[in-house]
Amino acid sequence: MNETAHTQTPWEIGSDPYTILTKSRGIIGQTTNYWVDTESAKANAEFIVKACNEHKALDAAYGLLEELWGVSIDTLIEHDEKAYDDVKGRLDTIRQTLAAGLL
Repeated sequence: MNETAHTQTPWEIGSDPYTILTKSRGIIGQTTNYWVDTESAKANAEFIVKACNEHKALDAAYGLLEELWGVSIDTLIEHDEKAYDDVKGRLDTIRQTLAAGLL
């Protein structure tokens, strides 16, 4: 099966703070301040860029957790509420660590 892939990262913010660009300066997209205030529109563009640029690392961390635990995280969540709480707690810790820039 042929799957379409997303545009390669890293992405960045352009000189217009609402524009999301590829490394070679091609336009990925734009956020708008039509529905939200200007600062929120800028923050949305920054969030999209950060999330997309970190996707590969987050995906690798997810795979590492599954490898360490010896079971699919999705399987744990589907079959065991206590395991779900444990997994959610561990993932929340990882998210906080990433947000703090410590990883």
